[in-house]
Order: sequence, then structure tokens, then C-alpha cells
Amino acid sequence: MKNTAILFSLFILFSSAAICKKNKNTFMIQGQLTTTESWCGGMRPTPEIEKNLRTPKALPNTKIYIRKGTVNDPKSKILQTVTSDANGNFSVKLPAGKYVIVDEKKKDRKYAEELLKKFEKETQNYSAIDKNCLEEWLKTPDFTFEIDANGTLKNMDTLKVNYHLPCSFRSVPCVQYRGPMPP
Repeated sequence: MKNTAILFSLFILFSSAAICKKNKNTFMIQGQLTTTESWCGGMRPTPEIEKNLRTPKALPNTKIYIRKGTVNDPKSKILQTVTSDANGNFSVKLPAGKYVIVDEKKKDRKYAEELLKKFEKETQNYSAIDKNCLEEWLKTPDFTFEIDANGTLKNMDTLKVNYHLPCSFRSVPCVQYRGPMPP
């Protein structure tokens, strides 16, 4: 009985040490999601409006997905799903390594498959989708970053991830809009 108690105590001790070591090797990383916009028609905007459109604004309550690596592989495991707060801020605990960030459209193949069906054939307003372009688009992460062994982001102070919102008629990747331009 005494040997069992000693073995159990050693098991608890080593398990605790392993848990502490694991927590010690993860780092809290903070970032912010922002958005900018394009001017989408009408009278030429004033310099103030152009500046306002180019100025990043907080992107609140938005989910991003983090994978290990430098290329987005929709088949690979999502390590973390993070939602930004009301100010676009987020934080995540990760070990040292290289990571990619993608949004809802690139987390899996669902959106790409929808586009392939919808834009399979040329229409009056849109070209047929370029399938090779779409595969490249899907593989391209929205953002990449690296955490070194000290928990420091390489080549940046904080994660600043900006999502640019193009005009609706130019928002479909790998498709050319051929319809009338907005007034």
C-alpha cells in the first residue's frame, strides 16, 4: 500500500511538472483586427473621405482561425479560433512557431466550392472563375506571423491584421466583373 501511495505521488508530481512546462512554453499574443474600404463609385471623393476610407477601423466580433505553418491548408487542423472584442482586439496563447491567420472564407473549402458552382460559367456581368487562381487564393493566408522561443513576435510589435473591403462587384476572388460600373 505504501509503494502504491509513493508511486501515485510521483505520478502526480511528474504530471504537474509536465503541465507547468507546457504552460511555460506558451505565450500570450495580442492583436487587433481592422478594416479599410474602397471607394465604390459616384462622384470622386474628397481627400478627407479618401483618407477616412484608408484609415483602419476596429473590426469587432469577428472570428479568425489560426493554423501552424506559412501556407493555409484547409485540410490541416485549426489550432485556435479567436473572436475579436468590441474594439477589434484579441489575444491568444500559442507556443513558439510559425502561424497563419485566415477568416471564415478560407478556414475550409466550403466558400471556395460555393464560388466554383456559382461562377462555373461566364455570365453577362462576370467571367467564369479561374480555378487555379482560386486554389492559390485559398492557400494564401490573410496574415502570417512567427513567435520566437522567447515569446516575441518576429519583425513586429503586435499583430495588426487588416481586412480590406473591396467594392461588392469586385469582392469575388478570381472572377472578373464585366458589368456596368456604379454611377
